[in-house]
Amino acid sequence: NLQQTLAVTNDDLKQLRKTNNDLQNEYNRTQFELDTIEKKFSTDIDERDFQINQLKKKVQEQDNKLNTFYENDAPKETDINRLRTEIISLEHEAKKKVPSAEVTRDISSNLRLEVQRRDDVYN
Repeated sequence: NLQQTLAVTNDDLKQLRKTNNDLQNEYNRTQFELDTIEKKFSTDIDERDFQINQLKKKVQEQDNKLNTFYENDAPKETDINRLRTEIISLEHEAKKKVPSAEVTRDISSNLRLEVQRRDDVYN
């Protein structure tokens, strides 16, 4: 009877070891997959962060270009607006002094040519 009990216990122990080995193998496989996924996730995050930083740099460069463009062109725009105001003022003055449309057109044309010339120089 003891022999039978030992044989059954030995069989149970073998089955338990096999189950334990199967579980350990499954755990190792799952752990390997998890490690692989974590590495890929980490790599993806690093790549994402790199891309975000590159895009931030590009946006900053474009902002700097726009700021430089605005800083350089703001005085030109002021000059152009001043000249346009001057043209309108001179046209009104010319109409008051000389009612002839020819004189007004000549003054206006000359000033418009001057504004256009300055626009061309700025551009």
